[in-house]
Amino acid sequence: MTEYIEFQEGKKFPSKNADRAKTPEAFKDAGALLEEKDLVIDIDVLPIPTIKKLIQYFNIKTQIVWTDSGAHFYYRKPETFKGNKAICPLGFEVEYKHQKNTPNGLTIKRDGRMRDIENEGIREDLPDFFKHKRGLKPLLGLEEHDGRNQALFGHRMRIHELGQWKHILRFINNHIFATPLEEKEFQEVARDGVKPKAEKDNQPEIAAYLKEKYKSNIILFASSTHLLKDSKGVNDEFRQNHRICGDILNDTYQNDYYYIAYSAISGKKFNGYSPFKNTKVLPELDPNSVEYEYQNIDKPIFLNKSNFKKDTTYSRFMGYQFVELNIWKVMDGLVLINDVSPSKWKKKLDEPKNLAIAKD
Repeated sequence: MTEYIEFQEGKKFPSKNADRAKTPEAFKDAGALLEEKDLVIDIDVLPIPTIKKLIQYFNIKTQIVWTDSGAHFYYRKPETFKGNKAICPLGFEVEYKHQKNTPNGLTIKRDGRMRDIENEGIREDLPDFFKHKRGLKPLLGLEEHDGRNQALFGHRMRIHELGQWKHILRFINNHIFATPLEEKEFQEVARDGVKPKAEKDNQPEIAAYLKEKYKSNIILFASSTHLLKDSKGVNDEFRQNHRICGDILNDTYQNDYYYIAYSAISGKKFNGYSPFKNTKVLPELDPNSVEYEYQNIDKPIFLNKSNFKKDTTYSRFMGYQFVELNIWKVMDGLVLINDVSPSKWKKKLDEPKNLAIAKD
């Protein structure tokens, strides 16, 4: 049940230790405190008539609170949601408000008057057209001379994995652009089978195209510890500060980036300081490590959160030393190799030199 807090008169925030109540009736100015499950989409850049067209076009039935400059749309917050302010898939800027970034609630009553509320208490799932996606560019108010057609095409490729992408494009063309594309032009942009060009800064478009074509997610399998998903999940200050590439990838391609690492129970690996000249025997297993728990395997196995239930453990997937980590924050899967040995192709790097000596 929603809890209310008294706001300072004429303000959008409360005093310190402000009174709270189960109803806003006792307050002249009040805010509604957000619950953990709430995610509010704050729109204040569109005219009210356009917001009403948006509601009608997408048949929105979630709670809506009308504000002085727009509207607040209340949805169920996805478990993994991150975000504050961004360009939404509809091509205009919105603010994502939730308990973490709006702890004092949102204005619900001002000067003794309650704001107009529709569908009170209803929380729909977050729809495609409001999902938080990085890399989207603003389209509001574009005209033909602003590169409107190319902007819509680029946008189409960036949102191509969303189930409603065609409906989203149609709304953008009809209501977000200052001047819409003619129907023939629009159909050309929205047709199926369009391939994006491999150009600078259009990696999201390429990823979306590949996902759609192969009907699957793109998974990165690598030994590079620079690509781990969340550097803060490793209990090591150096690695937290020097393994941020994966953080950026995971943040940029939310819900699309998967990292699978590997480690070994025993064997030899190339010496990192002189990788092609000598090998180094892996040290004994740490009794607290995931490798220790599976030390008796006779062939490689694959672990993920469904068959390895621990969150915190030790592993040496980052090298020779065991490090404490929150394993399923850092990676999506771990391949454990029972007995590792240096790859043959690396051994061959010295062969041309040896052959030359033999010929002499």
